[in-house]
Amino acid sequence: MPIQMTNSLTLVKTILISVIALSIIGSIAQLVAALFAVGASQDVGNLKDQSLMELGAIIMLIMALICFTFELIGILGVLKGNLAVMSVFAVVMTLATIISCFTGSGGLKFLIILLNLTMTALSCIYLYLCVRRKEMEEIRQRNSMSISVINDMNDGLMNNHHNGNSRKISS
Repeated sequence: MPIQMTNSLTLVKTILISVIALSIIGSIAQLVAALFAVGASQDVGNLKDQSLMELGAIIMLIMALICFTFELIGILGVLKGNLAVMSVFAVVMTLATIISCFTGSGGLKFLIILLNLTMTALSCIYLYLCVRRKEMEEIRQRNSMSISVINDMNDGLMNNHHNGNSRKISS
């Protein structure tokens, strides 16, 4: 069982790193698209439309920067195996998915939402497997300590018996 747990943990970790790397590329694409959107908003003749386009582009730019930052933090959390960082990463990616539904447009929006959902799911699976592995290690350690205590007690009884210190039970 521990071998299977390790293999599945390694598999999820590898997939998560790959998806985060793809998402970093997606965030860079979103940054570039947001910068182009800011530039394109300057060409709009109507002032109201221009301000709406600028606002949308700025929101998209801010989201891309936040996602990019947390994706870097997430990949470091996976590489170091830090559960606290991965927990924060999973929560932030969930929020980013929700916010991404309301910002951006087109295929890039769909790609970002899909990658955020995938990262959130994989982060949660990775966290579960890490916590489960730690629980199994604690149980194994507790069992090995119990066995060593029993062995020590048996050794002590055997030493007392061989030294003539055995106690007779009177009935």
